[in-house]
Amino acid sequence: MQNTLLSGHEERVRNHENGGWQVLGVTEFNTSASTRVNHLYNLARRKGASLVVHSKKFDRREQELIKRREYQPGERISVNGTTVQLEGRWVDVVDVETRVYHDYRATLLRPGSE
Repeated sequence: MQNTLLSGHEERVRNHENGGWQVLGVTEFNTSASTRVNHLYNLARRKGASLVVHSKKFDRREQELIKRREYQPGERISVNGTTVQLEGRWVDVVDVETRVYHDYRATLLRPGSE
């Protein structure tokens, strides 16, 4: 696994190609989900690659209002010595969800055959 800046990704791959490595495939995507190096490792192993050059670059940050329902359990209150159990209820809750997007690129390589 070789992590490099996205701006230098192509140059790093060319250097490997000039050194006799063969490109098996390239994947590029943009996501706010976190990527995991072990996913790249497993993909490389399935495709027969022994080297992965991978990189990422910040793209944008977005915020979104997410409306959901949440159950609030009933409360027990005492008034003038009398205890009352109030019923629970469903309430609307609004959360702000922030998503951070990155551009990702990975190139799968294996040693070239002579």
